[in-house]
Amino acid sequence: MNAKDTLHFQEIEPTHTALAKVIQASIGNPTPEKIQSILRQYANHDQHLIGCFSGTLLIGVIGIQLTDTNAIIEHISVLKNFQARGIGKKLIQYVINHFNIDTIKAETDDDAVEFYQAQGFDCVAFEGKYGRRYTALLTNLHNCFNLSNPYNN
Repeated sequence: MNAKDTLHFQEIEPTHTALAKVIQASIGNPTPEKIQSILRQYANHDQHLIGCFSGTLLIGVIGIQLTDTNAIIEHISVLKNFQARGIGKKLIQYVINHFNIDTIKAETDDDAVEFYQAQGFDCVAFEGKYGRRYTALLTNLHNCFNLSNPYNN
């Protein structure tokens, strides 16, 4: 991705051909069967997948579940070659701007807790069946990001 590349975001279907490759990094022990099982869940009306594209290449995805005015991040993943470029942040911004929500919640691990903290999430540790995990919560959404033009590179 260089200065000429522009990113665009759109809702995608769970059957998108490149989705399994992109989302697998956000799935523990991602066997092909497990990935397909998870992707089938996104066919539910309260589940949404938002893709980030560089040209026609799917480079990032966020999967959310909506309940009332709350969003739960089920999955967020960016291809390794495109990480550390603000794409995860822009995916969260897209969700804030395109859904009528007041809070965003996620569960994460040691590998991603700093990402959520950098986005303004409050993170609280707990012991789960997979060891130390974190509940990440973002409220007061429209003061967290500069939303005037959130998708500029």
